[in-house]
Amino acid sequence: MFRERALDVIECDYETGLFRRKIKTNGRCKDGWFSGSKNSGGYTELYVLARHIYGHHLVWILHNGSVPKYQIDHENGDRSDNRIVNLRDVPPTENMRNVKRYITNTSGQVGVSWDKRRNKWAAHITVNYTMHHLGRFTDLADAIAARKEAEIFYGFHANHGRRT
Repeated sequence: MFRERALDVIECDYETGLFRRKIKTNGRCKDGWFSGSKNSGGYTELYVLARHIYGHHLVWILHNGSVPKYQIDHENGDRSDNRIVNLRDVPPTENMRNVKRYITNTSGQVGVSWDKRRNKWAAHITVNYTMHHLGRFTDLADAIAARKEAEIFYGFHANHGRRT
């Protein structure tokens, strides 16, 4: 029902992820394609049919005709890139396999940290809420290699751990 009503007032270009209002709702609305406004988390938000909605949710609903079953993952990690080819409906565990590296990360690799007590690099990976210890290494490259190997083994997304 929301989809049909939304299609009456807004259209979406699925190749660009941009929107255009079919009906001017007030004098402030400008003609042409727009993306919406970014919130503090980097997601695009719009106001459609008297409700706030994330841009990626709106694109998904308009394109697929239903609300997502799980979570919408931006495959390339850009939260404002709402092209349909960049969106996928995945369970939370799968969504966590495509996260960027935290800004506080000092090793350059997710799941690799310096163990001060043993003066070695420690590698670990969390799968299904269980942390798996991958070993301690004197060389950072060995720790990173162990983590990368585990990511492949457990089916993590290729973009997992990207910087931005």
